[in-house]
Amino acid sequence: MNKRIYDLLSLVLLALFFLPVIWKIRQWDLAILLLGGLALPIYDFLNPLEDK
Repeated sequence: MNKRIYDLLSLVLLALFFLPVIWKIRQWDLAILLLGGLALPIYDFLNPLEDK
């Protein structure tokens, strides 16, 4: 359970780092790349692979 809390905290910190950059950027192609870079960890957090 602690791992999920740490993963969520790291995801929030990553979003807090990326969102001001995405908000201020004027080039849509770079904003889409940054949003994709933020979407991958969100997907990984929501759909974790179980360790065997």
